[in-house]
Formats: sequence, C-alpha cells, structure tokens
Amino acid sequence: MKQQEKPKTLDLVPTVADLAEALGTTRKTLNVWRKLEGAPKPRTNGHHSVALWREFISSRGLGSKTLGSREEQLMDAEGLRARKLLAEVEDRELKVLIRKGQYVSIDAVKERWFHHIGQANSLLRNKLENELPPLLVGRDAVDMRKYMARVVDEYIAIMNSGDQKKIPKLETRGRKRSND
Repeated sequence: MKQQEKPKTLDLVPTVADLAEALGTTRKTLNVWRKLEGAPKPRTNGHHSVALWREFISSRGLGSKTLGSREEQLMDAEGLRARKLLAEVEDRELKVLIRKGQYVSIDAVKERWFHHIGQANSLLRNKLENELPPLLVGRDAVDMRKYMARVVDEYIAIMNSGDQKKIPKLETRGRKRSND
C-alpha cells in the first residue's frame, strides 16, 4: 500500500493534521476552531481549503500569533520576554516602595480601620450608656442636647482623625457642669 503524499500546493490538504501544520497551529486548537459557527467545512472529497481557513481565522482574530512567519513568531517571543521583564521590574519597584512605607497592604488598612471603628463605637456606647445618664439627671432639654452634641462631636473626631489617643471622660475635660 502506498503512503499518501502531501499535496505540493498548500491550497488543499487531505487531513486535519496537514491543515493544522499549514496554518501553523495544533490539531487540538484546530478541532476547537472547527466547532465554531461559520468554520469552513471539508470538501466532499475530505480535503480542507487552507485559504478558506486562513480567511476564517483572520476574520475571527483567532491564532494571530501562530499564523505569521517565523520572524513574526520570534518578534512575538521577544515581546513576551519584554513584557515579563517589565512585570518583574514593576514587582521589584513595588516591593521597594512597600519597604519604604509608601504603600500599605490592604489587610493593614482593614485592621487599622476596624480598630478605629471599634474605638469610636466603644466611645459612643460608653458615653451614651454609662456616663451621660447620671450627668443628665435633673437637667433641662437644652443642657441634655449640649452634652449629647459633645459626645457626637467626639465620635466624629475619632472617625475623621484616626488618632489612638485616649478620650477623656466628659466630667474631666475642664468643662463646668451647670448644677455644680
């Protein structure tokens, strides 16, 4: 039995393997492309048109990196190496900036933020539940409103500044109580 020779012309090829070779891709990739809508069908004799396939691939933007000449493939490889080198340089620069303290990890920011939220909520609960009720006994509505406004101001100050300093109690801030 004679082995079937590959045709001299690259316009028609008898097998999928020959078609993949003519297109500069793999059979596996070509089999994926064959399932796409509008993919060229083999002729009635089973041969595949390389020209139709190239047109299909270029119209769909498929495999543009595998279709070019050897020089284009080398240029693509150089481009990939350049991109990899650039990514490595950017990674090193980021690490240097982190060491200098110019960038902070998201986890550190979250930890700090939750600390301040907890501190502010603790202040608000302490003032409203423990300190204010005895201070407000026997006061009129205007005085109560003033005390409550101070508590809210302290809460807002903590939320805006993020300082970790201790917040003094209402009665130790140098303010005079109105019934003293």
